[in-house]
Amino acid sequence: MDHHPSKPSPDTAAAARACIEHIERSGWSAQAALPYIDERVSQLLQAPDLATQLCVFDHRSHLASALHTLQLAEQAGRNLTEPSLQLHLTHRMTRSRLAAMTGQQGARGIVLNDIGHVGDTLVRHLPAWAPGDPQCLPYDPACGEEARAVLVGALAELYIEGKPGFVYMDLQAGPREGLACDRSDAYQGMYRIYDTIDQAPALRLLGAGPMLREVRAAADRLLADWGIVAQVWSCPSFTRLARDAATRASSRTSAPCHLARCLSGSDAPVIAVTGYAEYVAAQLKPHLAVPYTALGADSLRLGHHLGCHWIILAALQALVLNGTLHANVMHQARRRYQLE
Repeated sequence: MDHHPSKPSPDTAAAARACIEHIERSGWSAQAALPYIDERVSQLLQAPDLATQLCVFDHRSHLASALHTLQLAEQAGRNLTEPSLQLHLTHRMTRSRLAAMTGQQGARGIVLNDIGHVGDTLVRHLPAWAPGDPQCLPYDPACGEEARAVLVGALAELYIEGKPGFVYMDLQAGPREGLACDRSDAYQGMYRIYDTIDQAPALRLLGAGPMLREVRAAADRLLADWGIVAQVWSCPSFTRLARDAATRASSRTSAPCHLARCLSGSDAPVIAVTGYAEYVAAQLKPHLAVPYTALGADSLRLGHHLGCHWIILAALQALVLNGTLHANVMHQARRRYQLE
């Protein structure tokens, strides 16, 4: 039986379910995103029931090859006539390489991009074009459990539900982050980090990828140093949240978007932090009616590194602007954290 090129075959959908079962059997993990995904891909490759439907393309040894780009285009074209689960292992993905994958109508796949260890060069690895590519849905998982949530969600959405497009993940080698992840909400773009303080927050802190650790540290210091309660959210995909909000707004549906479900009911300021360029986190600002500050790797002057103390400073500034704190707190904070 012929299948429409934009729909996976029944065999491919069955293989996606089998992949998810294999992944779910692996149990909870405290690993970082990259080692977790490496282990799962190796596990899936060894599964006999996936041998005819799982295609894993390892592009990491062809970083700048023109031939490699042509091969990607050919593979994307074959995807239309040879339905299969496609995992692409990449390193420092470029626009032209992803365009070769996403340029074919009905093409779909999961891109697992190895960016290694966190460092000051992280901002250069960001696919700056990804948020603007409707065929690419980028994620920045903070830990192995978030990577699992995205991988399982992508397999279901692309190969069981049959939605076309590519899910893209930037994967880092560390640090280990043992988070209790709400996997359904994580795939939708954000979920609340468990906290033990039963008190209305003065502000909300949003963090993605490695910056989530800095956001959590900032929340701890805000409470310890200033007596300020901050609610912490992990945001594996600011882009998904923004697209969902824009789609709901344009369709005029009464059902709230995931962003609204998470952050409605409070006028507390929001500080959103990404390890990439500021505009990635700023995508949410048009969809929220509360004070909103976006921070990214390019938010500070050259030579300054975005971390816990700068996030605290932005949080205090937001509370000064809404009248919660007196302006002299900013001078006190700069002295305390030596931010000049």
